[in-house]
Amino acid sequence: MTKLNLLPDDELSALIDSARSITSMGKCCPISCGINRAEIVPPCGAVSDASRVASFAVHRGEEPPVSGERGAGNVFFSGCALGCVFCQNYPFSALNNGKDYSASALADKIMYLAEKKKVHNINFTTADHYLLQTLKALSIIKNRISIPLSFNCSGYFTTESLSITYKVADIFLFDLKYSDKVMARKYSRVPDYVERSFEASDFFINNPVKWIENDDLLESGLIFRHLVLPSGLDNTKGVIDRLVELKSKGVDFRFSLMCQYFPAYKAIDGNFPELENKTSEDEYDEAVEYMNESGIDGWIQEYDLDGNC
Repeated sequence: MTKLNLLPDDELSALIDSARSITSMGKCCPISCGINRAEIVPPCGAVSDASRVASFAVHRGEEPPVSGERGAGNVFFSGCALGCVFCQNYPFSALNNGKDYSASALADKIMYLAEKKKVHNINFTTADHYLLQTLKALSIIKNRISIPLSFNCSGYFTTESLSITYKVADIFLFDLKYSDKVMARKYSRVPDYVERSFEASDFFINNPVKWIENDDLLESGLIFRHLVLPSGLDNTKGVIDRLVELKSKGVDFRFSLMCQYFPAYKAIDGNFPELENKTSEDEYDEAVEYMNESGIDGWIQEYDLDGNC
């Protein structure tokens, strides 16, 4: 049974009311723009009374217990609170390309992935600014869907939004992009990313996500993710130090250290020369060594013979 299956109807209704409140006040993320999207489109690109989705797809590129053999059912929402200059999905996140779906239509698409494609889980990607619509869709299929719900997020959360998400999320794929405040401000355009993401990760000290695998498939768990940026080893080591701290406080998680960076979007416009190359194999190897020395469990990626991750 998933968290959604076990959640009483009145509690789900209360969560929807809470999500509606923070949405109407423009407090979905720490930026707290204060914009009512029914009147104007906020910086994240969120539309009113619908959710804009870039794609519904079977994805086999997540961590092994998430993708399994049949893949995760990715629901890739358009728009984003962050402004990462190197975003590899910028046509969706920054340019806000996608199609608008009512809660009912979103629910139908989710069930198509679950029933027809037989994915192992539903992986909501960048759903923070569409939490209300996601919950409304889930309320429609609450008694039909039985696979885990995964929330794939940037780590840039308010406590209120994270508390709501926690009530329905079986799996968190939780980014920790930065430990370096200067890099966060320069590359993702939010000056408080480090503080907010660290606060959000602290949430799991008192709100555990129990790690449960069945036949090598993840049913419940917390995975922290980090992408190693070129010339960003100190930033990566700071993130790993943070995870060591969380581990010492009893947080149960696994770590995914990624090397798949390539220059895209504004990283190739000449203003960020340090981002114009891929992360080198030597840089990544040093990050892997630091991870191994830290005693953190998780996954690493491999470079091929051509030097591609």
